[in-house]
Amino acid sequence: MLNILRNKAQSTFIQIIVGIIALVFIFWGVGANLSGSRQTAILVNDHEITFQQYQQAYNAMYEQFAAQFGGSIPKGLDKQLNIKGQVINQLVQEELVRQGARAMGIVVSNEDVRNKIKKIPQFQKDGHFDMETYEKVLAASGRHRSQFEKQVKNDYLSGLAMVNISGFADFVSEFEIENIYSEINEKAAVDFIRFLPADFAGDVVVDEEKLEKWYEGAKERYKSEPKKKFRYITFLYDDIAGRIEIDDAAVQNYYQENKQAFTKRVDEKETTQPFEEVREEIIQQLRRKEAQKLAFQLADDTYEGIINAGSVDNYSKEEKGQAAGSKFQVSEFITPQTAPQKIAADAAFMQAGFALNKEELSSLIKGESGYAIFYLDDIQEAVTPKLSEVREKAEADYRKEKAAELAKEAAEKFLKKIKEKKGADFRESAEAEGYAVYNSGLLSKRGMVEKEAGEEKAEKVKLPPELTAAAFTLTKKKPLTDEVKEAGSNFYILSFEKRELPKMPENSPEYAIYKGSMRNMKEQQLFSAWLQHLREKADVRYHQSLE
Repeated sequence: MLNILRNKAQSTFIQIIVGIIALVFIFWGVGANLSGSRQTAILVNDHEITFQQYQQAYNAMYEQFAAQFGGSIPKGLDKQLNIKGQVINQLVQEELVRQGARAMGIVVSNEDVRNKIKKIPQFQKDGHFDMETYEKVLAASGRHRSQFEKQVKNDYLSGLAMVNISGFADFVSEFEIENIYSEINEKAAVDFIRFLPADFAGDVVVDEEKLEKWYEGAKERYKSEPKKKFRYITFLYDDIAGRIEIDDAAVQNYYQENKQAFTKRVDEKETTQPFEEVREEIIQQLRRKEAQKLAFQLADDTYEGIINAGSVDNYSKEEKGQAAGSKFQVSEFITPQTAPQKIAADAAFMQAGFALNKEELSSLIKGESGYAIFYLDDIQEAVTPKLSEVREKAEADYRKEKAAELAKEAAEKFLKKIKEKKGADFRESAEAEGYAVYNSGLLSKRGMVEKEAGEEKAEKVKLPPELTAAAFTLTKKKPLTDEVKEAGSNFYILSFEKRELPKMPENSPEYAIYKGSMRNMKEQQLFSAWLQHLREKADVRYHQSLE
């Protein structure tokens, strides 16, 4: 099944399998790794799945996830991924599909498997299957032939089962096609009012007692960041490259050996660039290459010197033996936002440096720009200021927050009032209260606005895209949103104006696309129902260590 998931990720079959697996995974727990015992781990309708099979599947899935995180899964994420539950469900799912396919009379022979494998491009050489290539590819992926061929057989069987079932989804009626076309291409338009906090800012009165109480609950947001004081040395490629001289013979030699890298299109033909045209580019490349080597040598020698000196302080006192440019620079107390450019420009330096504890020496840090060594001298802990120290900013924030509360209250009050006046005209009621009413224009479900005939080109207030979904929930019977909607820092009330369900034009080229979509939908429904039926009928038992 994993092969199918990898190779046919866009197919209807896989979308169904993925969807079903995703629904089932959440019901499983997570446990520790199991030994490679051959005793039964799972029993599916009297068919045994051994612990060895379970462990192989577990290892394969673990490695698959680990590869996405550079070779190891971050601590804690393995539990969130629920690898154990996924593996258990995968093994049960594969066995049920296999049994269901056999019950339908579908059989896959060894010859079928061989022919399937021979058609896989990765196992071919000069357009033909090659056994040596086959074995090398499997060895490189850490898979045994028997394991892989069994998987191919299972996947092939599952695929044939899908083909068999899909035959029942061939018929798609005109009504179904029209219905799905209308649903996807439906348009809606709404009237809306917006309530801007800025319009209520003048109504906010700053009461000292209330401000102090508010600040007590909000003071954490004004807390300063911890500041750190470093001693550091950087060995930057650009700094070192500028001091490196490149022999002209080396430049010529590089050009001759790498001519294919210096081409350009002239009159639709690939042409090699003349040496003089690329000479300076080559010099910069060679300088950079040499600078990388020299930067590491200098950084490594310096780090060894620090270790041999016994401490950063001792190293700093010993002028002798220090490599050129290998003296510590001292920073002020800094945060990530105020770090010197040489540090701030390299993410690796920043991450490693600010992760240090007080009086801790970093390892030799390799970044995009070169190497660095950090020592954290001291830390100024975060400080929560008194209100008087941040009065201007705190008062501005207080006003802004209270203005937003007033805007929301006004919106909620108007929404409640118009709902109580059943049948009241939205636009007339709003204008009577002094609120401007805007129209969204015809919206598609993708949030796009279509201009109607005669619509002026002048700029107008637009409905925020995140409220498009809410617009499509309104109808003549339910013309108002249930609650005030928030978008950005503003508040909105929406009112139904109209909905349009377009019909597909005759002889539309989209007809075949929609028919195919409808057929795929039916296939999904049939296959989902078949799998659900298999699962409900199945007698599945688990070893107690897997429960």
